[in-house]
Amino acid sequence: MSKRLYIGELEIRTGSAADTADPVLARFAGKTLTVTGDSITEKNFRAALNWHDYLKEWLGFDLVINDGKSGTGLTRTYGSEAGIYSRIDTWSADTDFILVMASLNDGGGNNAALPPGQLSDTGVGTSYFGDCKAVIEKLLAKYPNKPIGFITAPPRGTVQDRGATHGVDGWYHPWCEALKTVCAHYSLPCLDIYHNSGLRPWIAANNALYFSCPTSPAGDGTHPNAEGQKILANRIAEFVKGL
Repeated sequence: MSKRLYIGELEIRTGSAADTADPVLARFAGKTLTVTGDSITEKNFRAALNWHDYLKEWLGFDLVINDGKSGTGLTRTYGSEAGIYSRIDTWSADTDFILVMASLNDGGGNNAALPPGQLSDTGVGTSYFGDCKAVIEKLLAKYPNKPIGFITAPPRGTVQDRGATHGVDGWYHPWCEALKTVCAHYSLPCLDIYHNSGLRPWIAANNALYFSCPTSPAGDGTHPNAEGQKILANRIAEFVKGL
């Protein structure tokens, strides 16, 4: 319990650290965060620390459950790995916060023929809009009262099946906007780091400093290293505080 001291007209409160703790950060103490995504979220050889590692340290989560799987998307499978839509079935109901950072892989590889579609689309595999809606509806059915946040994919410096993967003229630009639209439709917060990450992997110096490549010091233009992940984490941490 805090005590009050008075010096003239000035009131000073004293007490334990809990009395002055940031109430925003206090919400995360002892809580579990579930994260999902692709190789940027997955713990692998590309980064010593991922964005969610920084969140655990900075925000004080007790546990982070990492469901990131390389090459996958909201529905795109990769090798033996299922997409996020299917993996949700394996998640524990005992979690407190959920973050989904994915969807650029949904436009490539074995999903290269998936059309963007429109908001009225429904059903997995119908379109990207339909897939976004299917994943969100499944999450809301399983976690109706839990804070859920979506994060768009960050930009890449590479050219994929549909073209360049950065900027407003990149193929992912309308897909990013589609994800934001669907999230707004279901009143879910969505952080746009495709346009606002602060990373510019198409610039050689930025790629070399903030991206990882196992065979070259130049970076691969896709996978942030620990410093690149930290830049993403700074933006994501502020987003999570508002969930």
